[in-house]
Amino acid sequence: MTRQILCRSCGEARMKKPLDSEDLDRGWKIRFVYVAAQVPKGHGITMVTAGNRRFSPMADLVCDYCGAVITGQIVVAVSMWREGETFPNWEHQYGNELPPGAVAMADALTKDESSTKQKS
Repeated sequence: MTRQILCRSCGEARMKKPLDSEDLDRGWKIRFVYVAAQVPKGHGITMVTAGNRRFSPMADLVCDYCGAVITGQIVVAVSMWREGETFPNWEHQYGNELPPGAVAMADALTKDESSTKQKS
């Protein structure tokens, strides 16, 4: 099982690449979900040094491919698992899930807003 949070550019590029036939033959499945990215409460890194534990909360989410800061943006959550495995939905932990129609509408509104600014 794997799960990744990707910026739109990396995520949509990944959506265009189907699983290899070898992966399909081995029972791999893939799921893509758009999310309005937010840092989950309690999300961070625990470091252990010489028996001491230190938790550092994360202020931002970053793309698992390119490292871009993606907090507050529409991102793509990618899940991969093998057939027969239980892989619960986890995407909602990183923000509101968005249907593709909502993403298209947000894109259209952003495009309209930027063209209005260019005219003024």
